[in-house]
Amino acid sequence: MAEEKKQIYVLVILRRDGKDIIAMEDTNYDKVFEEYKELASRWSTCIKENQPFAMTKPIVTTFDPGLIYEITINPVVETPANRYDNPYAKQMRSKGLGAMQTIGENLDEGYR
Repeated sequence: MAEEKKQIYVLVILRRDGKDIIAMEDTNYDKVFEEYKELASRWSTCIKENQPFAMTKPIVTTFDPGLIYEITINPVVETPANRYDNPYAKQMRSKGLGAMQTIGENLDEGYR
């Protein structure tokens, strides 16, 4: 039962203050590249004309374009979580619920 891996392209605006913005994620590279070209062009214009860089999606924000040091597309391979990879569930299936060990106190202190 092999699960298919998906290629996702993530458009990221990297900021000097560490508050990076994921501008877009999609499996269609061409769509992400078109958005990249738009952002890079606006960034360049804002730098030249000494204007704030404004965005309305995915967040609404306006900031100094000098904070941006890179706009990049990162390819990411997404693999769906396999529900059978959980080590606790494997142990419970093989040894039963009674054999499960709890380490430390129950944070909500359980029912009393």
